[in-house]
Amino acid sequence: PEVRRLQVQQRVAALDITLAQELQRPLVEAQGQMLMRPFGTTGDNTFKIGLNISHPLFQRTATAQEELANVSIRRINFQQSLAERQVQAEIDDAMSAITKAEERIRVAEREVRLSAALQQAEVTKYLAGESTLLVVNIRDRALADARIRLTNARADYQRATAGYLWATAKL
Repeated sequence: PEVRRLQVQQRVAALDITLAQELQRPLVEAQGQMLMRPFGTTGDNTFKIGLNISHPLFQRTATAQEELANVSIRRINFQQSLAERQVQAEIDDAMSAITKAEERIRVAEREVRLSAALQQAEVTKYLAGESTLLVVNIRDRALADARIRLTNARADYQRATAGYLWATAKL
């Protein structure tokens, strides 16, 4: 939205330049008028034609307006360049966050699989009498922690995706 707003401002400043250039040109006015005779008199109709030409000698106001509009366009161009760079940086950050979140999801899924296998093995050992309830609880806790990390990684992925959609104005 910021880039679009700056583009509109550029068009407005370009119109200001055009207006200032028009104010620097000579003004030519043509006038014509038909003079009627009093009612009841005879003769030909009379026409009155005039041409008025005015040219501003110093053009200080128009020149100043044009320069002001040129400065405004340069300022807007710099702002637009900055806004485009900021948008690109936001897009790059979002893409990086998406990539990292995907990697974290893969690692967390593997951790959950391994923790679940370890927990199941510990339960099997406990049922066989070779382990204690404390170790089984520790394995259950490790599995729960792994699932929490997986959930957090998925949430980070969703946040990064939302940030990408926001930065690309698709949200």
